[in-house]
Amino acid sequence: MTKCKYKFNARQWSKSHVVDSPVTGIWTCPHEAYNGVDLCPFHLSKSERDQIGITDDEVQELVYQKIQQPGYKEKQFIDANLPGLDFSGQTIESKDERAINFAHSTIDGPIRLGGSVVDQVLVLSHAEIRDFDAMDATFSERVYFSQATFHGACDFSRCCFESVSNFKGARFHTTPSFATTEFETASFEGTLFRYNASFFGAQFTGGVDFNRCYLGNSDFKNCCVEGSAMFRHTVVKGLFPLNQFKCEDVYLGFYSPDNAIIDLGGAELSDFTLTHPYTRNILYNISHATLGDGHIQPEDDSMNPFSYIYFNNVNFDGFDFSSYHSYFEELDWEIHSYPDKFESSMGRQEDIDTDLLESTYLKAKNGAKRVGDVRGVSKFTLKELRFRRMSFWENGQYREGLFNLMYGAIAGYGEKPSRVILTSVVTVVAFAEIYGLILSSDTSLVDQILQSYTLSLQAFVSVVFGGGAEIELLLIRLLVGIQGFIGAFLIALFVYSLTISVTR
Repeated sequence: MTKCKYKFNARQWSKSHVVDSPVTGIWTCPHEAYNGVDLCPFHLSKSERDQIGITDDEVQELVYQKIQQPGYKEKQFIDANLPGLDFSGQTIESKDERAINFAHSTIDGPIRLGGSVVDQVLVLSHAEIRDFDAMDATFSERVYFSQATFHGACDFSRCCFESVSNFKGARFHTTPSFATTEFETASFEGTLFRYNASFFGAQFTGGVDFNRCYLGNSDFKNCCVEGSAMFRHTVVKGLFPLNQFKCEDVYLGFYSPDNAIIDLGGAELSDFTLTHPYTRNILYNISHATLGDGHIQPEDDSMNPFSYIYFNNVNFDGFDFSSYHSYFEELDWEIHSYPDKFESSMGRQEDIDTDLLESTYLKAKNGAKRVGDVRGVSKFTLKELRFRRMSFWENGQYREGLFNLMYGAIAGYGEKPSRVILTSVVTVVAFAEIYGLILSSDTSLVDQILQSYTLSLQAFVSVVFGGGAEIELLLIRLLVGIQGFIGAFLIALFVYSLTISVTR
Protein backbone atom coordinates (compact mmCIF):
# COMPACT_ATOMS: atom_id res chain seq x y z
CA MET A 1 0.00 0.00 0.00
CA THR A 2 1.14 3.57 -0.68
CA LYS A 3 2.13 5.85 2.16
CA CYS A 4 0.34 9.05 3.06
CA LYS A 5 2.00 12.02 1.37
CA TYR A 6 1.33 14.48 4.19
CA LYS A 7 4.36 16.31 5.54
CA PHE A 8 4.71 18.73 8.43
CA ASN A 9 7.53 21.25 8.33
CA ALA A 10 8.29 21.92 12.00
CA ARG A 11 10.96 24.54 11.25
CA GLN A 12 8.63 26.57 9.08
CA TRP A 13 5.81 26.26 11.61
CA SER A 14 8.05 27.35 14.50
CA LYS A 15 9.29 30.33 12.51
CA SER A 16 5.81 31.54 11.59
CA HIS A 17 4.37 30.99 15.12
CA VAL A 18 7.49 32.23 16.96
CA VAL A 19 7.36 29.25 19.30
CA ASP A 20 9.13 25.92 19.34
CA SER A 21 7.39 22.81 18.11
CA PRO A 22 7.77 19.42 19.82
CA VAL A 23 8.37 18.04 16.32
CA THR A 24 11.78 18.43 14.72
CA GLY A 25 12.67 18.89 11.08
CA ILE A 26 10.23 17.76 8.42
CA TRP A 27 7.89 15.04 9.60
CA THR A 28 6.49 12.63 7.01
CA CYS A 29 3.31 10.71 7.85
CA PRO A 30 4.08 6.98 8.30
CA HIS A 31 0.49 5.77 7.83
CA GLU A 32 -1.03 4.18 4.72
CA ALA A 33 -2.99 6.35 2.33
CA TYR A 34 -6.66 5.52 1.91
CA ASN A 35 -7.72 3.81 -1.28
CA GLY A 36 -7.88 6.22 -4.17
CA VAL A 37 -6.45 9.25 -2.30
CA ASP A 38 -2.98 10.48 -1.38
CA LEU A 39 -3.67 10.96 2.32
CA CYS A 40 -4.41 8.70 5.27
CA PRO A 41 -7.77 8.96 7.07
CA PHE A 42 -6.06 11.01 9.83
CA HIS A 43 -5.03 13.80 7.46
CA LEU A 44 -8.21 13.95 5.47
CA SER A 45 -10.62 16.65 6.53
CA LYS A 46 -14.01 15.76 7.97
CA SER A 47 -15.76 16.65 4.70
CA GLU A 48 -13.27 14.61 2.66
CA ARG A 49 -13.80 11.57 4.88
CA ASP A 50 -17.57 11.96 4.55
CA GLN A 51 -17.30 12.07 0.75
CA ILE A 52 -15.45 8.77 0.51
CA GLY A 53 -17.50 7.10 3.26
CA ILE A 54 -15.08 6.96 6.21
CA THR A 55 -17.05 7.17 9.44
CA ASP A 56 -15.88 8.69 12.69
CA ASP A 57 -16.12 5.31 14.41
CA GLU A 58 -13.80 3.79 11.80
CA VAL A 59 -11.23 6.54 12.37
CA GLN A 60 -11.41 6.04 16.11
CA GLU A 61 -10.99 2.27 15.78
CA LEU A 62 -8.02 2.78 13.47
CA VAL A 63 -6.37 5.14 15.99
CA TYR A 64 -6.85 2.57 18.74
CA GLN A 65 -5.27 -0.16 16.60
CA LYS A 66 -2.31 2.04 15.72
CA ILE A 67 -1.43 3.05 19.28
CA GLN A 68 -1.29 -0.61 20.35
CA GLN A 69 1.24 -1.51 17.68
CA PRO A 70 4.98 -1.48 18.48
CA GLY A 71 7.23 1.21 17.10
CA TYR A 72 7.16 4.98 17.49
CA LYS A 73 6.02 5.87 13.95
CA GLU A 74 2.74 4.02 14.20
CA LYS A 75 1.76 6.13 17.22
CA GLN A 76 2.40 9.48 15.54
CA PHE A 77 -0.59 11.53 14.41
CA ILE A 78 1.08 14.88 13.83
CA ASP A 79 -1.20 17.73 12.64
CA ALA A 80 -4.05 15.26 12.19
CA ASN A 81 -7.76 16.04 11.75
CA LEU A 82 -9.56 13.69 14.10
CA PRO A 83 -13.12 13.18 15.27
CA GLY A 84 -13.92 12.54 18.91
CA LEU A 85 -11.98 9.73 20.60
CA ASP A 86 -13.80 7.64 23.17
CA PHE A 87 -11.49 5.37 25.18
CA SER A 88 -13.49 5.50 28.41
CA GLY A 89 -12.71 2.74 30.87
CA GLN A 90 -9.99 1.21 28.67
CA THR A 91 -6.31 0.52 29.26
CA ILE A 92 -4.22 2.22 26.61
CA GLU A 93 -0.89 0.46 26.32
CA SER A 94 1.52 -1.00 23.83
CA LYS A 95 4.34 -3.54 23.77
CA ASP A 96 6.83 -0.69 23.88
CA GLU A 97 6.96 2.66 25.68
CA ARG A 98 6.85 4.88 22.61
CA ALA A 99 4.84 8.08 22.94
CA ILE A 100 1.36 8.51 21.50
CA ASN A 101 1.81 11.77 19.68
CA PHE A 102 -1.11 14.02 18.64
CA ALA A 103 0.98 17.22 18.47
CA HIS A 104 -0.59 20.03 16.39
CA SER A 105 -3.71 17.92 15.81
CA THR A 106 -7.28 19.16 15.71
CA ILE A 107 -9.79 17.00 17.52
CA ASP A 108 -13.27 18.09 16.49
CA GLY A 109 -15.16 15.86 18.90
CA PRO A 110 -14.78 15.09 22.58
CA ILE A 111 -11.86 13.09 23.93
CA ARG A 112 -13.20 10.70 26.56
CA LEU A 113 -10.76 8.96 28.87
CA GLY A 114 -12.96 8.70 31.95
CA GLY A 115 -11.79 5.81 34.13
CA SER A 116 -9.07 4.88 31.65
CA VAL A 117 -5.48 3.88 32.36
CA VAL A 118 -2.97 5.43 29.94
CA ASP A 119 0.31 3.51 30.19
CA GLN A 120 2.02 5.38 27.35
CA VAL A 121 3.56 8.82 27.11
CA LEU A 122 0.82 11.07 25.73
CA VAL A 123 1.58 14.16 23.65
CA LEU A 124 -1.14 16.69 22.79
CA SER A 125 1.13 19.73 22.53
CA HIS A 126 -0.25 22.54 20.33
CA ALA A 127 -3.41 20.51 19.78
CA GLU A 128 -6.85 22.05 19.28
CA ILE A 129 -9.22 20.20 21.58
CA ARG A 130 -12.96 20.65 21.88
CA ASP A 131 -14.03 18.68 24.97
CA PHE A 132 -11.81 16.61 27.25
CA ASP A 133 -13.16 14.20 29.86
CA ALA A 134 -10.54 12.35 31.93
CA MET A 135 -12.40 12.01 35.24
CA ASP A 136 -10.92 9.16 37.32
CA ALA A 137 -8.29 8.46 34.66
CA THR A 138 -4.75 7.37 35.49
CA PHE A 139 -1.77 8.57 33.46
CA SER A 140 1.14 6.29 34.31
CA GLU A 141 3.64 8.06 32.06
CA ARG A 142 4.43 11.65 31.12
CA VAL A 143 1.72 13.77 29.51
CA TYR A 144 2.27 16.88 27.40
CA PHE A 145 -0.48 19.45 26.86
CA SER A 146 1.92 22.37 26.33
CA GLN A 147 0.43 25.13 24.16
CA ALA A 148 -2.74 23.07 23.67
CA THR A 149 -6.04 24.92 23.36
CA PHE A 150 -9.16 23.61 25.10
CA HIS A 151 -12.32 25.09 23.62
CA GLY A 152 -15.04 23.16 25.45
CA ALA A 153 -15.74 21.32 28.69
CA CYS A 154 -12.63 20.00 30.38
CA ASP A 155 -12.65 17.61 33.33
CA PHE A 156 -9.48 16.22 34.93
CA SER A 157 -11.08 15.77 38.34
CA ARG A 158 -10.00 12.78 40.44
CA CYS A 159 -7.25 12.03 37.91
CA CYS A 160 -3.93 10.53 38.89
CA PHE A 161 -0.80 11.79 37.10
CA GLU A 162 1.92 9.38 38.19
CA SER A 163 4.64 11.15 36.23
CA VAL A 164 5.34 14.64 34.88
CA SER A 165 2.36 16.57 33.53
CA ASN A 166 3.16 19.52 31.29
CA PHE A 167 0.49 22.16 30.64
CA LYS A 168 2.93 25.00 29.81
CA GLY A 169 1.29 27.72 27.76
CA ALA A 170 -2.01 25.85 27.43
CA ARG A 171 -5.18 27.86 26.82
CA PHE A 172 -8.42 26.97 28.58
CA HIS A 173 -11.40 28.83 27.12
CA THR A 174 -13.71 27.15 29.60
CA THR A 175 -13.59 26.31 33.33
CA PRO A 176 -11.50 23.15 33.71
CA SER A 177 -11.67 21.03 36.83
CA PHE A 178 -8.63 19.46 38.47
CA ALA A 179 -10.51 18.93 41.74
CA THR A 180 -8.97 16.26 44.02
CA THR A 181 -6.53 15.34 41.28
CA GLU A 182 -3.21 13.77 42.23
CA PHE A 183 -0.13 15.13 40.49
CA GLU A 184 3.47 14.11 40.67
CA THR A 185 5.35 17.09 39.16
CA ALA A 186 3.28 19.57 37.17
CA SER A 187 3.92 22.72 35.17
CA PHE A 188 1.29 25.31 34.27
CA GLU A 189 3.81 28.02 33.43
CA GLY A 190 2.26 30.64 31.18
CA THR A 191 -1.09 28.86 31.11
CA LEU A 192 -4.26 30.89 30.53
CA PHE A 193 -7.40 29.98 32.47
CA ARG A 194 -9.79 32.38 30.82
CA TYR A 195 -12.75 31.57 33.06
CA ASN A 196 -10.89 30.32 36.15
CA ALA A 197 -10.25 26.72 37.15
CA SER A 198 -10.81 24.42 40.09
CA PHE A 199 -7.85 22.83 41.86
CA PHE A 200 -9.90 22.15 44.97
CA GLY A 201 -8.24 19.43 47.04
CA ALA A 202 -5.55 18.75 44.43
CA GLN A 203 -2.43 16.96 45.67
CA PHE A 204 1.08 17.56 44.30
CA THR A 205 3.64 15.06 45.54
CA GLY A 206 6.38 16.81 43.57
CA GLY A 207 6.56 20.49 42.64
CA VAL A 208 4.15 22.66 40.70
CA ASP A 209 4.82 25.75 38.62
CA PHE A 210 2.20 28.45 38.00
CA ASN A 211 4.70 31.17 37.01
CA ARG A 212 3.41 33.81 34.57
CA CYS A 213 0.05 32.10 34.60
CA TYR A 214 -3.37 33.77 34.39
CA LEU A 215 -5.50 32.23 37.12
CA GLY A 216 -8.27 34.78 37.65
CA ASN A 217 -9.91 33.71 40.90
CA SER A 218 -9.39 29.98 40.42
CA ASP A 219 -10.08 27.76 43.41
CA PHE A 220 -7.05 26.33 45.25
CA LYS A 221 -8.73 25.51 48.54
CA ASN A 222 -7.42 22.44 50.37
CA CYS A 223 -4.50 21.97 47.99
CA CYS A 224 -1.41 20.20 49.29
CA VAL A 225 2.07 20.50 47.76
CA GLU A 226 4.83 18.36 49.22
CA GLY A 227 7.52 19.99 47.10
CA SER A 228 7.74 23.59 45.93
CA ALA A 229 4.91 25.70 44.51
CA MET A 230 5.74 28.69 42.35
CA PHE A 231 3.36 31.62 41.74
CA ARG A 232 5.87 34.11 40.34
CA HIS A 233 4.35 36.93 38.23
CA THR A 234 1.02 35.11 38.38
CA VAL A 235 -2.06 37.16 37.51
CA VAL A 236 -5.19 36.87 39.65
CA LYS A 237 -8.32 38.94 40.18
CA GLY A 238 -10.94 39.55 42.85
CA LEU A 239 -10.82 37.06 45.69
CA PHE A 240 -8.21 34.38 45.07
CA PRO A 241 -8.85 31.43 47.43
CA LEU A 242 -5.82 29.60 48.85
CA ASN A 243 -7.68 28.49 51.96
CA GLN A 244 -6.20 25.45 53.74
CA PHE A 245 -3.33 25.51 51.24
CA LYS A 246 -0.44 23.38 52.52
CA CYS A 247 3.04 23.63 51.09
CA GLU A 248 6.60 22.97 52.17
CA ASP A 249 8.10 25.73 50.02
CA VAL A 250 6.01 28.31 48.19
CA TYR A 251 6.75 31.50 46.27
CA LEU A 252 3.84 33.96 46.26
CA GLY A 253 4.29 36.76 43.74
CA PHE A 254 0.88 37.76 42.42
CA TYR A 255 -0.25 40.59 40.19
CA SER A 256 -3.71 41.93 39.45
CA PRO A 257 -5.16 44.59 37.16
CA ASP A 258 -7.48 45.68 39.99
CA ASN A 259 -7.65 45.30 43.76
CA ALA A 260 -7.33 41.64 44.72
CA ILE A 261 -7.26 39.65 47.95
CA ILE A 262 -5.19 36.50 48.37
CA ASP A 263 -7.08 34.45 50.94
CA LEU A 264 -4.66 32.23 52.88
CA GLY A 265 -7.12 31.33 55.62
CA GLY A 266 -6.04 28.15 57.39
CA ALA A 267 -2.96 27.75 55.17
CA GLU A 268 0.15 25.94 56.39
CA LEU A 269 3.31 27.33 54.82
CA SER A 270 6.50 25.76 56.17
CA ASP A 271 8.83 27.91 54.09
CA PHE A 272 7.61 30.78 51.95
CA THR A 273 8.59 33.86 50.00
CA LEU A 274 5.99 36.58 49.63
CA THR A 275 6.51 39.55 47.33
CA HIS A 276 4.36 42.65 46.91
CA PRO A 277 3.87 44.26 43.50
CA TYR A 278 4.68 47.91 43.00
CA THR A 279 1.03 48.45 42.06
CA ARG A 280 0.05 48.15 45.77
CA ASN A 281 -3.33 46.64 44.97
CA ILE A 282 -2.98 43.15 46.47
CA LEU A 283 -3.84 42.28 50.08
CA TYR A 284 -2.80 39.01 51.70
CA ASN A 285 -5.47 37.86 54.13
CA ILE A 286 -3.67 35.42 56.45
CA SER A 287 -6.18 34.15 59.01
CA HIS A 288 -5.96 31.10 61.28
CA ALA A 289 -2.88 30.01 59.34
CA THR A 290 0.52 28.61 60.30
CA LEU A 291 3.62 30.36 58.99
CA GLY A 292 7.12 28.93 59.19
CA ASP A 293 10.38 30.47 58.05
CA GLY A 294 9.47 33.09 55.49
CA HIS A 295 10.76 36.03 53.51
CA ILE A 296 8.59 39.05 52.79
CA GLN A 297 9.79 41.64 50.33
CA PRO A 298 8.34 44.50 48.26
CA GLU A 299 9.20 45.27 44.66
CA ASP A 300 9.25 48.95 45.59
CA ASP A 301 11.74 49.76 48.38
CA SER A 302 9.61 52.70 49.48
CA MET A 303 6.70 50.38 50.26
CA ASN A 304 6.02 48.75 53.63
CA PRO A 305 4.94 45.21 52.67
CA PHE A 306 3.23 44.61 56.02
CA SER A 307 0.77 47.38 55.18
CA TYR A 308 -0.75 44.91 52.73
CA ILE A 309 -0.82 41.83 54.97
CA TYR A 310 -3.68 41.17 57.37
CA PHE A 311 -2.70 38.77 60.17
CA ASN A 312 -5.51 37.19 62.16
CA ASN A 313 -4.93 34.43 64.70
CA VAL A 314 -1.80 33.22 62.93
CA ASN A 315 0.54 30.63 64.45
CA PHE A 316 4.10 31.78 63.80
CA ASP A 317 6.37 28.74 63.84
CA GLY A 318 9.85 29.95 62.96
CA PHE A 319 9.02 33.29 61.36
CA ASP A 320 11.86 35.74 62.05
CA PHE A 321 10.24 39.01 63.12
CA SER A 322 13.63 40.56 63.87
CA SER A 323 14.40 40.88 60.16
CA TYR A 324 11.49 43.32 59.77
CA HIS A 325 11.71 45.52 62.86
CA SER A 326 11.96 48.70 60.80
CA TYR A 327 8.72 47.85 58.96
CA PHE A 328 6.92 47.02 62.21
CA GLU A 329 8.16 50.22 63.88
CA GLU A 330 6.73 52.21 61.00
CA LEU A 331 3.34 50.59 61.65
CA ASP A 332 3.64 50.89 65.45
CA TRP A 333 3.77 47.07 65.54
CA GLU A 334 0.21 46.83 64.27
CA ILE A 335 -0.23 43.69 62.17
CA HIS A 336 -4.02 43.50 61.90
CA SER A 337 -4.75 46.56 59.77
CA TYR A 338 -5.10 47.04 56.01
CA PRO A 339 -5.66 49.93 53.57
CA ASP A 340 -9.16 51.42 53.53
CA LYS A 341 -9.67 50.50 49.87
CA PHE A 342 -10.04 46.83 50.88
CA GLU A 343 -12.78 47.45 53.45
CA SER A 344 -15.53 46.84 50.91
CA SER A 345 -14.37 43.22 50.73
CA MET A 346 -12.83 42.71 54.17
CA GLY A 347 -15.24 44.75 56.27
CA ARG A 348 -14.58 47.77 58.48
CA GLN A 349 -11.47 47.46 60.61
CA GLU A 350 -13.32 49.00 63.55
CA ASP A 351 -15.64 45.96 63.55
CA ILE A 352 -12.89 43.39 64.10
CA ASP A 353 -13.64 41.43 67.28
CA THR A 354 -11.30 42.47 70.09
CA ASP A 355 -11.05 38.89 71.37
CA LEU A 356 -9.61 37.93 67.98
CA LEU A 357 -7.19 40.84 68.13
CA GLU A 358 -6.03 39.81 71.61
CA SER A 359 -5.48 36.25 70.37
CA THR A 360 -3.70 37.55 67.26
CA TYR A 361 -1.10 39.44 69.27
CA LEU A 362 -0.78 36.63 71.82
CA LYS A 363 0.20 34.26 69.01
CA ALA A 364 2.51 36.86 67.51
CA LYS A 365 4.19 37.25 70.90
CA ASN A 366 4.61 33.50 71.23
CA GLY A 367 6.01 33.34 67.71
CA ALA A 368 8.55 36.06 68.45
CA LYS A 369 9.50 34.21 71.65
CA ARG A 370 10.20 31.02 69.69
CA VAL A 371 12.85 32.76 67.58
CA GLY A 372 14.31 34.77 70.48
CA ASP A 373 13.09 38.18 69.29
CA VAL A 374 12.90 39.99 72.66
CA ARG A 375 11.83 43.30 71.15
CA GLY A 376 9.04 41.65 69.25
CA VAL A 377 7.88 39.86 72.41
CA SER A 378 7.75 43.16 74.28
CA LYS A 379 5.86 45.04 71.56
CA PHE A 380 3.33 42.31 70.91
CA THR A 381 2.75 41.89 74.66
CA LEU A 382 1.73 45.54 74.89
CA LYS A 383 -0.69 45.11 72.00
CA GLU A 384 -2.13 41.91 73.44
CA LEU A 385 -2.86 43.45 76.86
CA ARG A 386 -4.33 46.63 75.41
CA PHE A 387 -6.81 44.64 73.36
CA ARG A 388 -7.54 42.53 76.42
CA ARG A 389 -8.51 45.72 78.23
CA MET A 390 -10.83 46.66 75.39
CA SER A 391 -12.36 43.21 75.59
CA PHE A 392 -12.96 43.67 79.35
CA TRP A 393 -14.77 46.98 78.74
CA GLU A 394 -16.91 45.51 75.95
CA ASN A 395 -17.90 42.50 78.05
CA GLY A 396 -18.78 44.56 81.13
CA GLN A 397 -15.81 43.34 83.17
CA TYR A 398 -15.08 46.80 84.51
CA ARG A 399 -13.00 45.75 87.52
CA GLU A 400 -10.63 43.72 85.36
CA GLY A 401 -10.58 46.51 82.81
CA LEU A 402 -9.70 49.10 85.46
CA PHE A 403 -6.89 46.95 86.83
CA ASN A 404 -5.57 46.44 83.28
CA LEU A 405 -5.70 50.20 82.69
CA MET A 406 -3.80 50.97 85.90
CA TYR A 407 -1.23 48.26 85.19
CA GLY A 408 -0.64 49.70 81.73
CA ALA A 409 -0.44 53.29 82.95
CA ILE A 410 1.86 52.57 85.92
CA ALA A 411 4.19 49.93 84.49
CA GLY A 412 3.48 49.62 80.77
CA TYR A 413 2.30 46.07 81.48
CA GLY A 414 5.69 45.22 82.99
CA GLU A 415 7.46 46.21 79.79
CA LYS A 416 8.47 49.76 80.84
CA PRO A 417 10.34 50.02 84.21
CA SER A 418 10.79 53.76 83.59
CA ARG A 419 7.06 54.26 84.10
CA VAL A 420 7.30 52.67 87.56
CA ILE A 421 10.12 55.06 88.46
CA LEU A 422 8.09 58.04 87.27
CA THR A 423 5.02 56.85 89.22
CA SER A 424 7.17 56.43 92.34
CA VAL A 425 8.58 59.96 92.04
CA VAL A 426 5.08 61.38 91.58
CA THR A 427 3.88 59.44 94.63
CA VAL A 428 6.72 60.74 96.85
CA VAL A 429 6.17 64.35 95.71
CA ALA A 430 2.37 64.16 96.11
CA PHE A 431 2.53 62.79 99.63
CA ALA A 432 5.28 65.25 100.58
CA GLU A 433 3.02 68.14 99.58
CA ILE A 434 0.17 66.66 101.61
CA TYR A 435 2.43 66.28 104.64
CA GLY A 436 3.59 69.88 104.18
CA LEU A 437 0.00 71.10 104.38
CA ILE A 438 -0.85 69.07 107.47
CA LEU A 439 2.30 69.45 109.54
CA SER A 440 2.68 72.71 111.41
CA SER A 441 6.17 73.97 112.10
CA ASP A 442 7.87 77.14 113.27
CA THR A 443 10.94 76.34 111.21
CA SER A 444 11.93 77.94 107.97
CA LEU A 445 10.33 77.09 104.66
CA VAL A 446 13.38 75.11 103.57
CA ASP A 447 13.28 73.04 106.74
CA GLN A 448 9.56 72.41 106.28
CA ILE A 449 10.16 71.18 102.72
CA LEU A 450 13.01 68.95 103.83
CA GLN A 451 10.92 67.61 106.71
CA SER A 452 7.89 66.74 104.51
CA TYR A 453 9.98 65.19 101.73
CA THR A 454 12.07 63.21 104.20
CA LEU A 455 8.92 61.91 105.82
CA SER A 456 7.42 61.03 102.43
CA LEU A 457 10.56 59.20 101.27
CA GLN A 458 10.82 57.28 104.55
CA ALA A 459 7.15 56.33 104.39
CA PHE A 460 7.52 55.17 100.78
CA VAL A 461 10.19 52.59 101.71
CA SER A 462 9.08 51.89 105.28
CA VAL A 463 7.31 48.58 104.58
CA VAL A 464 10.33 47.27 102.67
CA PHE A 465 13.21 48.71 104.70
CA GLY A 466 11.53 49.67 107.98
CA GLY A 467 12.63 52.61 110.16
CA GLY A 468 11.32 56.15 110.06
CA ALA A 469 10.50 58.72 112.71
CA GLU A 470 7.79 58.22 115.36
CA ILE A 471 4.70 60.27 114.48
CA GLU A 472 2.02 61.16 116.96
CA LEU A 473 -0.57 62.75 114.67
CA LEU A 474 -3.10 60.03 113.76
CA LEU A 475 -3.89 61.39 110.26
CA ILE A 476 -0.22 61.49 109.36
CA ARG A 477 0.24 57.95 110.61
CA LEU A 478 -2.67 56.83 108.41
CA LEU A 479 -1.20 58.52 105.35
CA VAL A 480 2.23 57.06 106.09
CA GLY A 481 0.71 53.58 106.21
CA ILE A 482 -1.07 54.10 102.91
CA GLN A 483 2.05 55.45 101.29
CA GLY A 484 4.12 52.59 102.67
CA PHE A 485 1.75 50.09 101.08
CA ILE A 486 1.87 51.95 97.76
CA GLY A 487 5.65 52.16 97.97
CA ALA A 488 6.04 48.44 98.62
CA PHE A 489 3.76 47.70 95.67
CA LEU A 490 5.68 50.01 93.33
CA ILE A 491 9.07 48.68 94.43
CA ALA A 492 7.92 45.11 93.80
CA LEU A 493 6.49 46.14 90.44
CA PHE A 494 9.75 47.84 89.53
CA VAL A 495 11.77 44.73 90.40
CA TYR A 496 9.36 42.61 88.35
CA SER A 497 9.56 44.95 85.31
CA LEU A 498 13.30 45.23 85.56
CA THR A 499 13.65 41.46 85.77
CA ILE A 500 11.57 41.01 82.61
CA SER A 501 13.70 43.57 80.77
CA VAL A 502 16.99 42.01 81.89
CA THR A 503 16.03 38.40 81.22
CA ARG A 504 14.96 39.30 77.70
